[in-house]
Amino acid sequence: MTNDVIDFWKEGLIPTMTLNENCGKTVYWQPMDTLENFQKNRPEGYTETSITYSYNQYGFRTKEFDLASSKDKILCLGCSHTEGIGVQDPWPTYLQEYFPDSDVYNLGHGGASHDTMARILANVAVLIKPKLVCIFGTQLTRFETYGPAGPDQLRNNGSWNMLSGLTDYYDDYNLQAQFQKNILIVDLLSTKYGFEYILYKQQEFYDHAVKDPKLFEPSARDCTHYGPYTHKFVAKEFFDRYIKRQG
Repeated sequence: MTNDVIDFWKEGLIPTMTLNENCGKTVYWQPMDTLENFQKNRPEGYTETSITYSYNQYGFRTKEFDLASSKDKILCLGCSHTEGIGVQDPWPTYLQEYFPDSDVYNLGHGGASHDTMARILANVAVLIKPKLVCIFGTQLTRFETYGPAGPDQLRNNGSWNMLSGLTDYYDDYNLQAQFQKNILIVDLLSTKYGFEYILYKQQEFYDHAVKDPKLFEPSARDCTHYGPYTHKFVAKEFFDRYIKRQG
């Protein structure tokens, strides 16, 4: 093993989202929701200043982590649909309304895979000590790869850069095994740190969208991601599943 190998799965390490150039900033635009795209499409109901993206010091679109708080903590994991690209209030914001006495943290990250979600949870669970973890699943064809220290030390891979030489990886057997491995990690972490978790699989969301096509409309400002209607639905779905468990 070389000296520049980084332990991305280290427990007790809050990861900095190195690909997010807006760490610690509040901005009107970000790489997946650009001014250029807005000026080209002029989506109805949005302006150049109708959305602000506020990122904490680690690059997550959420408030700073208050590790000393006595409030119950809820972690939300997912991809860009959780980070909330193209909307002012992503579903973790609406989930906060259902849990007004808890701290809800949005750890969603654009391009994230189930690898990413399991890894971030493995990093932070011992520090944040969540009571509940809500996971909004993504495509099974996404995965992480790692490299030496540098700007490309960690890469999110998916349909946008299907890597040559990994064609066998993309068959149903390997994709399902990879998914099950990550969920097993989450399950073991829940036992180790004593939190509940709710997984809302992408296929379950698609099944709901068949009955309510409005859920699948790309009505965010970037004309690609889900709009406010969908984010409200997802938050309520997690809350309803949580209440059902308590009953």
